[in-house]
Amino acid sequence: MKFEDIIKHRPDKVQGTISPAESKFIYDLLVKHKVETCLEIGVASGCSSAIIVGALDENKATGKVNNYVLYSYDLLRKCYWDDSLEVGYGGRIMLKNLVDPNWVLRTQVTFMDLDKYHLKNSLTLYLLMLNTNILGQLLICLDAFHILKKEESFACTIST
Repeated sequence: MKFEDIIKHRPDKVQGTISPAESKFIYDLLVKHKVETCLEIGVASGCSSAIIVGALDENKATGKVNNYVLYSYDLLRKCYWDDSLEVGYGGRIMLKNLVDPNWVLRTQVTFMDLDKYHLKNSLTLYLLMLNTNILGQLLICLDAFHILKKEESFACTIST
């Protein structure tokens, strides 16, 4: 799927989404490297998910790969800024013209659940989570998010 055909359907009501320039950078990178399988942790509205699926679909459409899949995981079932919106809703809107997007979206998932879904190399994720020199504190904070009560505040820092 061409980038322009995805981004033009981006909903106005999204928050925390990446910019169009960042979206294009991700899209181009995935197409350039002929990526066929991606893992996404943290979905929210799903705009980034749509960009990833679109790039993977473009790789298939141009014969660079035989098939593709995006595995997306989020801790929440509803968008953090609006309980009436399902996680990934924006991505579904942006991909509405794609006949069969191969997007596996699981919500209410913690890192401990990744083994349950038989995700390859989940041990690698655990090791990366422990190495804050590589990933900062982001993944560790996200893993702990599910234990917070709704009324508590949440802050996350990324060390570089």
